[in-house]
Amino acid sequence: MPLTAFGKACRQHRIRMNAVMADQSNATGFPTSLISQIETGAVGLPEDYMNKLVEWMQLEDLESHQLKLLARLRSKRMQKQYGPNEGHDLIRILNQLAIKK
Repeated sequence: MPLTAFGKACRQHRIRMNAVMADQSNATGFPTSLISQIETGAVGLPEDYMNKLVEWMQLEDLESHQLKLLARLRSKRMQKQYGPNEGHDLIRILNQLAIKK
């Protein structure tokens, strides 16, 4: 199953951190199998997933908000309405707005 825009963003953050999914699993306490299912959109987000993820990744406010927005867009309903990669266009726009400030 292909990654959602949320999954792609998570992967990019891990690459930037020089980390792999197993590192994320160890730090957050979520099994790699669950992380993979979350990033492909196969399952929903556990209640405390985003807080632990953002804390582990040490994201700035803007990055944190972007990732949380992509997490909302990863639901099946949102993907059907907007398409699986809609989040990337949204992030591009948010980044452009942040640069203009």
